[in-house]
Order: sequence, then structure tokens, then C-alpha cells
Amino acid sequence: MERSLLVVDDDPWIVSQIQAILGDMFDIRHADSASAVMPLLDTFRPHIILLDINLPEMDGYDICLNIRSNDDWIDIPIVFLSANVEVDDRLKAYNVGGSAYITKPFVPRELRKQIEIINENSIKHDDLRSMAATASAAAISALSAAADIGRIMSFQREISCLTHFEDISAASFHILHEYGLEGCIQLRSRTGNVSRSNNGEATSLEESVLKTMASCARIVDLGTRSAFNFPHVSIIINNMPKGNADSYGRIKDNVMTIADAIDIHMNTLELMVESVHRNEALLELLKKNTATLREIEGTNRRQREESSDILSRLINDIESAFVYLGLSESQERRLQNMARDAVIRAQALTQESLAMEALIESNASLMESHEGIEAALNSEVKKISEAAASRIELF
Repeated sequence: MERSLLVVDDDPWIVSQIQAILGDMFDIRHADSASAVMPLLDTFRPHIILLDINLPEMDGYDICLNIRSNDDWIDIPIVFLSANVEVDDRLKAYNVGGSAYITKPFVPRELRKQIEIINENSIKHDDLRSMAATASAAAISALSAAADIGRIMSFQREISCLTHFEDISAASFHILHEYGLEGCIQLRSRTGNVSRSNNGEATSLEESVLKTMASCARIVDLGTRSAFNFPHVSIIINNMPKGNADSYGRIKDNVMTIADAIDIHMNTLELMVESVHRNEALLELLKKNTATLREIEGTNRRQREESSDILSRLINDIESAFVYLGLSESQERRLQNMARDAVIRAQALTQESLAMEALIESNASLMESHEGIEAALNSEVKKISEAAASRIELF
């Protein structure tokens, strides 16, 4: 970029001399009074100003003070160019903000050399200022990124405790509002969808667009709008900062992270609900098995008692019938022995039945114990996911 220089002097000959000496180095503009300088500076910012002291309307000292009072012009090098050679004049020039003092008449080579030095210093100053601005912007960007991370981590902690879809959507709009963003959101689950906007219930058009976005790419740009899609959530932002590339990129990354966090949480809620349902089914199965075992145990006990009673009556009946059967003594003993052997074998079976009954009792007790543990665990899960298990039916 070509460097520029403003000459403030009411002597046309001096102006022409400066043009001849420095014209190949600078785009040179000219003003001959204070009333001409100030309007010119509003539209033209020179890299260096050559300023005469003895001017009509206002002297160079006051013009210099006016220039230095404006923050936009405060760092422009001002070189006084004057026929005044007194030390007091030089000191006054420096006191009002002058960068250098060149006396008239000047030697062309010396003037050019001095201006070259001032110009090199000005370029270095501009470079340093640009580097400082870049460093400041980088620092601000780093601080913004750190703030974004903290804000999103806080949001993740907040929604991790939420199970009601209305609460999740409200928390989502809250963090979007912190970024100055407006739009609509749809939360999806296997049992239905919830669509909300900044103003509450989503309009039919918004809900239709959100439903369409569910099957689109991860990010869809729609003019000043952008849609962010995950399996369980879609977010449409209506006022993306498309005019600011840095801000747009940062906002895009942050909204993606927010949508991802919502999607993960929604998936977690579904898994929790499925876990509750599985636990309930397992508890119901344990209850049925326990009842069945208790029923088998009661049947075995009844059958064992009935069998014992039948055998006892049979032996009594046989012994009573000996009188009428006309059997010999050896025949009676043989028949008694056969009956008693049958009783002994039946008693052995009874003992096996008792052992089986004890095993059934043990298994039933164990199931009841497991049932209690499962019930306790299920109760804890329900405390955590109560709304996920019941309020998920709000769809």
C-alpha cells in the first residue's frame, strides 16, 4: 500500500518543493489552514503530517493539539516545518505532541533522509500495532473459547439431572439465549416427539421443517439459518452470524456440541427406561417362579401325607384281614414282611421328597431374596429415572 503524507503550509513554493523531493515516496495531499486540515482528516488518514507553525486562523501548535486530541489521529507522526529556530519553539513543538522539528530553509537531501527515517519508524510502529491487535484478538478468542467450554460443561451438568423433555428443551433455549441465538428444537424418542420454539409451542411450519431436518445431513445451512441434526434432536438457529466468519464458525461449533450433548442425554434416558422395563419384567418372572415353587412344595407335602396315611391304613387292613383269610403263620409273616418292605421303600421316597422339598424351599427363599434385591435396585433406578419411565408417556 502506498504511503501518504499531508503538507500543511500556506506557502505554495514550499509545497511544490516538498512535492519534488518526496513525491516518489508518498501520495501527497495539501492543506493551507486549520479550517482545511480538520475536514480533510475526516476522510483521509495520512501516515505522516508536515506542519508549518505560522499559519492563518490558527498556528501549527494549536492544530497539533487538536489533532492529538482525537484518538483516531493520536499516533500520526507530526513533523514541524518552520523558519523559527529558537530552542523555545522546538520545545513547544515537542510539548504539544510533535515528533520532529525541521527548520526552513531545508536542504532537500537532509529533508528526504529525515522523512525516510520517520517513515521507517512509522512503518515499524504500524507493524507493532498490527501485531498487538492480532495478539489481542487471539487472546480474546482464547478467552471466548474457554468461556464457551465452561458454559457448555455447565449445560451438560444441568441436563444430566433432567428427565422431563420440557425441562431439557428449556435448558437448551437458555444456553442458546446466552449466545444471542433464537430458533426451535425437536426432541425425539421411540414413543414420540416434542417440538418447541423460543416462544413456547412450535408452529406447524416449524414442526414440519424440524421433522424434515431429522432425515437430513448433520448440518444444513438455510440462508441465515442453520440446522443441526442428531438421531434424538434437531436444532434450527434462525439468526446465525453469517456476516462474521470467526463468530459464525465459533457459534457453529458450540451449537454442534450442545446438540451432541442433548442427543447423548436423550439416548441415556431411553436406555434407562428400557432398563426399568426389563427389571419390572424380571421381577414379575421371579414372582411367578416363586409362586410356582411354593405350589409344587405344597402339592408334594400333601401327596406325601396322603401316601403315608394310605400305607398305614393298608398295613392295618392287612393285619386285620389275617383272621378271615385262613393263612398259615408263615404266610402271614411273609405278607407282613412284603407290606413292611413296601412301607420302608415308600418312606425312602418320602425322605427323597423331603430333601427335594428342602431344595425347593431353599430356591424359593433365594428367589425371594433376589426379588428383594432386584426390587431395591429397581426402586433406586426408578428414583433416578422416574420421569423417564412415566413422563416419557407425555408424547
